Amino acid sequence: MNPINEIVVTYVTNALWMTCIIAAVTVLLSRALRRGPSSHRHALWVAALLLAVLLPFASLRGSRNNDKPRPESVAAASTVQPAETGLRGTSSWALWRRMRRGGQPVQFGPLWVGLVALLYLGFVLYRAVRLYWGWRALRVILRGSVERTMPSAVQNVVEHCRASLGVKPVPILLSREGKGPATLGIRNPVLVLPEWFLSHASGDELSSVLGHELAHIRRHDFLLNLVYELLILPISFHPAAALIKARIDQTRELACDEIAAECLSTRTQYARSLLSIAQSMAANHRPATVGYALGLFDTNTLEDRIM
Repeated sequence: MNPINEIVVTYVTNALWMTCIIAAVTVLLSRALRRGPSSHRHALWVAALLLAVLLPFASLRGSRNNDKPRPESVAAASTVQPAETGLRGTSSWALWRRMRRGGQPVQFGPLWVGLVALLYLGFVLYRAVRLYWGWRALRVILRGSVERTMPSAVQNVVEHCRASLGVKPVPILLSREGKGPATLGIRNPVLVLPEWFLSHASGDELSSVLGHELAHIRRHDFLLNLVYELLILPISFHPAAALIKARIDQTRELACDEIAAECLSTRTQYARSLLSIAQSMAANHRPATVGYALGLFDTNTLEDRIM
């Protein structure tokens, strides 16, 4: 049997049940922390992602070692074999010895192993290509954005939010594509705002958007989100992995909301601004998400965030 196919199938098999258990345990722990800061639950779900990806890899070494016959087991089998063979081929004593030693691993035919490995690797490649094209789309958005001189009122809001959150000056670009506010970039992050937003947003709405996006920059969320997208590729076929990634995104946005609320006088004011911005985007038929950028409404959990 091809060793690569065997490793792939072993990893997939272990990931199937390990990811389910990890997700279920994390759901219970997250509920216990629901009254705490969202950043704690975010760290919990990130830890769940790491465990779901790495534990099946760790089990590969044990499975490979178990496949090698031990000298003492070979000798015992050679001495007991004549006594264990009866009219029907296997005696009850042989069955008991197999049960006591944990049994033998389930063996699949080379055709099935190769098919599963091919489907798995093809799906992972498909997800990787999607990630690459998402990155290309972000570069197109960035090339289509320009930096312009902001009105004095907008500059005052920017300085207030930046001072409140302790963030270094960040370039603010304007985009004509009509999508929502978003944060782009790893080494030199930029904040992209649609032109229609500046002409319609009030002071509170502008403070809410700037505070939220600057919170992403302060937390280095763009880089971390890219790392999570790469990490989840080996288990991206699993529905529980999609749940883990969705909870990571949701708690990330909630953590940024808690930080951004510092830019306004009350949290109620921030929640009203979120609702007003969402209504404005819906009325103008503006897309809520911007690919793999960190947009204001990427997670589609507006109700939970307002609550």
